Amino acid sequence: MGRGGRRTHVLRPDGWDDHPCSYLLFGPPYDDFATEARERGWRVADLPGEHLHQIVDPAGTARHLAEWATAA
Repeated sequence: MGRGGRRTHVLRPDGWDDHPCSYLLFGPPYDDFATEARERGWRVADLPGEHLHQIVDPAGTARHLAEWATAA
């Protein structure tokens, strides 16, 4: 997402999403992104948190990602 809450289009190389992908949802402001991830067939996990939760709780976020990675 770009500045001011506007969507920003980023150039992506072809085939960037042909590998297993996942989306970690921190809360309702990101529901639309989680829906898009599910539509793409990605795993989606809900970790209720705050805006930029990875900065607010880096250890908890890292722990969740590590558990998720080992379960893959």
